[in-house]
Amino acid sequence: MGLEVAALTPFSYHARATGSRDTAGAMAHKLVRPMSDAPETSADALIDQVISEGRYRVVELMGSGGMGAVYRGEHLLLAKRVAIKVLHPEMTRMPEVVARFEREARAAGNIEHPNVATATDFGKLPDGSFFLVLEYVEGRSLRALVDLGPLDPARAAHIARQMLAALVRAHGLGIVHRDLKPENVMLVERDGDQDFVKVLDFGIAKVQMGELAKRAGGTGPLTQAGLVYGTPEYMAPEQALGQDVDARADLYSLGAMLYEMLTGELPFDAASPVALLGLVVSKQVPPMLEKAPSVVVPPQLEAFTARLLAKLPEDRFVDARAALEELDAIAGFTPPPSSMAYRPPSRASLANVSSPTVASTALSSPKKTPPVALLAAAGAGAVLLLALIVGVALGRKTATGPAPVGSATEPVASAVAPVSSAATEDELSAAVFGGVAPLETLRAKYPSDARVARALAKAHVDAKHGPEAIAAYADLLTLDPAASTEKSVTEGLIAAVRADEGAATVPALEKLGELGADVLYELSTTPKLPPKLQKRAQAAAAAPDFHQRASKALKVTLELRAARKPSADQCKIRKALFVRAKEEGDARALPYLFELTSTRGCGFLKRSDCLPCLHTDGSLNEAIAAVRGRHQ
Repeated sequence: MGLEVAALTPFSYHARATGSRDTAGAMAHKLVRPMSDAPETSADALIDQVISEGRYRVVELMGSGGMGAVYRGEHLLLAKRVAIKVLHPEMTRMPEVVARFEREARAAGNIEHPNVATATDFGKLPDGSFFLVLEYVEGRSLRALVDLGPLDPARAAHIARQMLAALVRAHGLGIVHRDLKPENVMLVERDGDQDFVKVLDFGIAKVQMGELAKRAGGTGPLTQAGLVYGTPEYMAPEQALGQDVDARADLYSLGAMLYEMLTGELPFDAASPVALLGLVVSKQVPPMLEKAPSVVVPPQLEAFTARLLAKLPEDRFVDARAALEELDAIAGFTPPPSSMAYRPPSRASLANVSSPTVASTALSSPKKTPPVALLAAAGAGAVLLLALIVGVALGRKTATGPAPVGSATEPVASAVAPVSSAATEDELSAAVFGGVAPLETLRAKYPSDARVARALAKAHVDAKHGPEAIAAYADLLTLDPAASTEKSVTEGLIAAVRADEGAATVPALEKLGELGADVLYELSTTPKLPPKLQKRAQAAAAAPDFHQRASKALKVTLELRAARKPSADQCKIRKALFVRAKEEGDARALPYLFELTSTRGCGFLKRSDCLPCLHTDGSLNEAIAAVRGRHQ
């Protein structure tokens, strides 16, 4: 029987750069070729187009492959970034592909869980192409983190715990992911948690018969007999053999990822996908000490991982909820009934599982890596039919029925050591769950707790209380001045101003010093704002005292912009600004610096330099290089 390939996502397999896994990864990359190579111009043709009755503008191409392409887009009515996955027109002639794409929309649109990237819209373009609009996720992939080496056990458990919470929700709806891997897990910053999980890409998710399928008019699973979908390194044995899979296949994949997080190595390595899956179905998982002699993993956490990686589905946890409860017990936590993100246990709590207690020390802050903007639609998939491996049999016949699944809502754990001047994590969790009113009560109780101020500000933003949100952010900045550099704070302030179109919030921003000036400048230069908001922001940015409140970097930009007006001293003024830009400028100055690099535009046929005095030395280029260096 031959080797067949089903390419179900727009992207090829992500081969790794180093390590013994590369050979298998590279081999899989060769095997998973696009089903059709759409010309680049076809993918580019959508850029700057407005689709879906004027709701979305396609901004840029993020990636493409045999199935289609993924774009960064903008919801024009909400001024919100989105990801747009588009099937190539020729794919619409393949009913299996179209049906699977529709099932992806249903799966991603119905899960509705904080740890899952959701779908928000689905439709058809004039040329017959189907498109899917998804949440735009900006952060770093778990792959980028794991490639740096083993994680602290507490941090690995924290990440795995959130993935399990997402699976509890998905499996409760009869949805099995079937391609969980580090590339399909994004880590974003959320409420101070640098490792908040977003599970991506339900592009090959199998939607079981059930209420979801009935509501959508579906007819059951779409998997064709004999086809294997997934990625070899994280594929469950029954999946590798082409057998029916249920929710417990996702538990195996999560186990492989947890093993890799804890040791820095995969459970199995091989020179080819076929050999690799041979090990998956026939060999026992090696002890972690064998793979990583220098790494210390708590025995109970290793045993938990080994149970996830059991060869037979019935030897794994009965469902994701059972695994979630076991992981909480290992970490020494009793989850409170709240919706807050789980906070990681300390290393001490994982080591002392014989007498579980609430962690008394917080997990140290993870080392930050530069964030990379990625898309909720951009999960990479290697999909293989390995009929060659059917001869490798399991020791016992595997179960083919669906595993029992938990309910759709799961408790989430949170713990931190209580101190007299700060709210406990349980107090904060309960207040966040209740919204603005309980958070205001907690703020009065703990006036010096920056976490409470941050949560209250976000609650006001979510409730569209613009002026109150600005006031809460002002309190936060008083308690934690470093918060002024956080992207989430800037985004919160912008959202607060949008809530009332600047009526009361623009004047409030003027009292926030440099940060307020930065936000006002961004608003004043942002196109397609509501007219009232744009007018108010531009008026505030043009006020006589605006320049005084601006940071040094913003002052350079403002003065470069003002220097565009012709004057007798324009060369002298601009050269002085080049020196300042080199020392103090930021990315906002670059457009005004770049426009001065032109040596054409004057004289006969406009071939002469309009300002040759600016190009007699390298000061302009030095300024650009310095600013770009800081920006990168």
